[in-house]
Amino acid sequence: MRSELLTPDITVYPGTPAEVRFEVHNTSEVVDRVDVAMPNVDDGWIILPEEDLALFPDTSSEVSLLVNVPETHPAGLYRVTAQLRSSVDHGLVSEHEVNVRVAGATAGELTLRPTLLSGGRRGRLRATVTNSGTNELDLALIATDQAGALEF
Repeated sequence: MRSELLTPDITVYPGTPAEVRFEVHNTSEVVDRVDVAMPNVDDGWIILPEEDLALFPDTSSEVSLLVNVPETHPAGLYRVTAQLRSSVDHGLVSEHEVNVRVAGATAGELTLRPTLLSGGRRGRLRATVTNSGTNELDLALIATDQAGALEF
């Protein structure tokens, strides 16, 4: 069996699967089936082909799998190993390194407590900032007053 990785670099948007494609050639003298796997990746993130790829001797075909990551997975570049294994000769394994770029989502939330101040000359507010996305987030807080009567 000989194989080639057709998509060495993929970008995955959390919640939307991305395809990893291979070209596989049966170099044996018998019909062979090819199993595809990513052994060090969470099983819930991989969608395997519904049918095994069966190849007659000296024929080629494409096979693919889908990679999906949860919405909360951190953005970044991950290098994972894909394996293609012969069902006739279990020792015959092709390994390919796939660069999986997980796209990030930028989102932040700001909460002020209390939401309303009345009377007096001074007041205290507590600002809580939450990074609800998957990218690192740098924020600067700037306070303004429409009437221009407050100091911050």
